Amino acid sequence: GTSGASGAVTIASGNVSSGTAGNISIDVGTSTSSNGSILIGTAARAQTITLGSTSNTTAVTINSGVTTGTTTTSALALNTNSLTTGTGFYVASSTLTSGKLVDLQVSGTAAAASQTALNILTAGANATNAITTYGAQISNTHTNATSGTNVALYLNASGATTANYGLIVNAGNVGIGTTAPTTALHVNGMIRVLDNGASACARSNDGEFCFATTSTIEKIFAQIGGVDVYFQRAGDADYSEYFLKQNVSTTFLTGQIITYDGSFNPRPGVVLAQPNSSQPLVGIVSAGGTRNNDPTPNGTRGDDPEYVNVGLLGQLPVMVNTENGPIEPGDYLTLSSTPGVAMKAVEAGLVLGIAYESYNDIGTGLVMMHINIRFWDPNINTYFSKSGGEIVGQVKVTSSGTPLEINLTGPTDVNAVRDIFSAK
Repeated sequence: GTSGASGAVTIASGNVSSGTAGNISIDVGTSTSSNGSILIGTAARAQTITLGSTSNTTAVTINSGVTTGTTTTSALALNTNSLTTGTGFYVASSTLTSGKLVDLQVSGTAAAASQTALNILTAGANATNAITTYGAQISNTHTNATSGTNVALYLNASGATTANYGLIVNAGNVGIGTTAPTTALHVNGMIRVLDNGASACARSNDGEFCFATTSTIEKIFAQIGGVDVYFQRAGDADYSEYFLKQNVSTTFLTGQIITYDGSFNPRPGVVLAQPNSSQPLVGIVSAGGTRNNDPTPNGTRGDDPEYVNVGLLGQLPVMVNTENGPIEPGDYLTLSSTPGVAMKAVEAGLVLGIAYESYNDIGTGLVMMHINIRFWDPNINTYFSKSGGEIVGQVKVTSSGTPLEINLTGPTDVNAVRDIFSAK
């Protein structure tokens, strides 16, 4: 061996020699180090174990300079093949206030293939079948004196130019709230899915679905067989469709009655129903409905000021007043003298449908109704007797092998006769 500075031992090519004070150097060549180091390897390899270096706050530093070799080359290998119970590697701290107990980092940028920061594998053949093995178990049961949040697992994937995947489950079922999932995703409990709105709810592959929730859109979108479909919140159980407004600046309110104006003022479209108007009734502005004719991929007509959602069939709320008296369930409703507002129908004419709720307040309110636009006459039951042979007080109809004879005893104008047979 050779001698060196006081307190040092150097082993080179099988010889022991002294070196820098306090160092043990084994085959280091021309390498130099700080006092208190254990150096193993050549200077070119730079494989070192550093204990308590004065230039480093790390208690133990292991540096691997291996740049070539087999795929099993490791900077640190821990073999516990004789271990049957207990723990092979244990790290614990009861004084950590911030920072990380274990920090694994891969920061190289010159990788030509895949990189893995942490690889955990549980394999082998078990002699006993009735056991459960775990690849990893993560538990966070930290208690807080006042308030706080525990996160057992936090994942973040970003920066890639092609794709970023926060989590990939290559095989096996995923269970949330259950330890025995029976499907690819098994959730025992309530789930909540939020979306930024229809504009962010695009689908490109079969089986994809998303939720779009805004102030006017509440749908579940899906792509099935290359066709984009959606499921609409039922609202008040009415069938509704979007109609083009005649004037884009018009603002409609839920429950208002809508008619169609075919004039170009500035264009044909729906307008607020006016008293004594000859324009055909369309329906009632819907609070939800099915909104079936929204062909755009992301269902954006609800946010489009060009359109209004109009209920055509079913149950929905309608604006009413008591111009013709209190409204009771079963009353027919028709247009009042207030634009877009209904009232109780008391005479023959066009009606919107039947009220399902009562209303007897001052001003305008909403009641549920069954929309069914049709002609209605409150005196229909007085025109015909229950036996079906006599028209009481106005018309007598007889037929027994001879031509039908109608004897008019009331008003004989054409409108009266038409109203009678229209009612029938």
